[in-house]
Amino acid sequence: IVIVQNRVTYDYILKFKPKRIILIPQGVDTEKFKPKRIKGRYITFIAARLVKLKGDEVFVRAVPLVLKEIRDAEFRVIGGGHRKEYLMELARKAGALDKIDFTGPIPYNEVPNYLAEANIVVCPGAPAGLILLEAAAMRKPIITVPHRWSIESLGKNAFYVPPGNPRKLAETIIYALKNPHVSEKLAEAAYRKVISERSWETVALKHLKIYRELLGRRCSV
Repeated sequence: IVIVQNRVTYDYILKFKPKRIILIPQGVDTEKFKPKRIKGRYITFIAARLVKLKGDEVFVRAVPLVLKEIRDAEFRVIGGGHRKEYLMELARKAGALDKIDFTGPIPYNEVPNYLAEANIVVCPGAPAGLILLEAAAMRKPIITVPHRWSIESLGKNAFYVPPGNPRKLAETIIYALKNPHVSEKLAEAAYRKVISERSWETVALKHLKIYRELLGRRCSV
């Protein structure tokens, strides 16, 4: 049996024609990542490593467009890598450097604290992986791209924008800020979906079921 975490991997593994493929989705530590009674302040982009594929440049280019409409909006870019200086220069040229907190890399155990300070979590590039689940588990509104992995993880419970489009991203951020009832409704729905489907306990039990099945077969031979 081959265990995969999403449909994208499932389709890839099919090429190797295994006897059986089981899809058990990626899980999230819902004890570590849970809602906190802190009002979010930042529109946050977070990545383990700043790369163009993740949409870091799209995010920075969207900032001055948002500020034209909402002057007191504050932004945060979390992540390390050589592109940080480039992104800071991009923000400086756009006159938005003082509105973006370029935090740099952070220890993984600090991620919940930074997510708690987010008003909206923005992932406008390639599949954002675990961060989408972590943000949803903390009941944060999410803006991301309609990649298969994102849709599989969040369903209709996020704002989806086309990749590589700073203007559309800015329009969506503005809408999310001006319509908090919509943002909160999506965040609540994403939270419930992740809690019910993606907690470590739920995912671990699915693995255990498969292992017990395999051991049972082996013992009966």
